[in-house]
Amino acid sequence: MKFLYQRLMIKTSIFYFLAGTLIGFFMFLGYNFENFSFFFKLREVHAHLLFLGFVIQMIMGVGLWMFPRKTPQEPEERVKLYRKEEKQGLSLYFLFNSGTVLRSIFKDLFKIKIFITLLFQV
Repeated sequence: MKFLYQRLMIKTSIFYFLAGTLIGFFMFLGYNFENFSFFFKLREVHAHLLFLGFVIQMIMGVGLWMFPRKTPQEPEERVKLYRKEEKQGLSLYFLFNSGTVLRSIFKDLFKIKIFITLLFQV
C-alpha cells in the first residue's frame, strides 16, 4: 500500500489532538468543579500530546507525503527502495509513538509515586 506510514502518522496525530483537547477540556472544568481538579496535574501531558503528538507528527506525516524521495527508473531498484523506505517509515512511526505514549503515561505516575513515598514515610 502506498503512503502507509504517512497515513498512519496523520491519523494518529488526529487521535493525539482529540486526547489532548479532552484533557484540556477537563482542565477547564477543574476551574469551576472540585471533581475535575485532578486534571491540573496533567498540564505537561496535555502540552506533550498536543505539541509532540499532534503538531510534530502531523508535520512529519504531511511532509513525508508531499515530498517523497526521488525513485530510480528501473522497476527492481524502485521496489527495493520502496521496501526500505517503508521499513524506515514504520520504524519511525512506532518508535515515535511508543515514546510519546510512554512519556505521557509515566510522567505523572512518577510524580504520584514520589508523593506516595513521602506520604508513607511520615
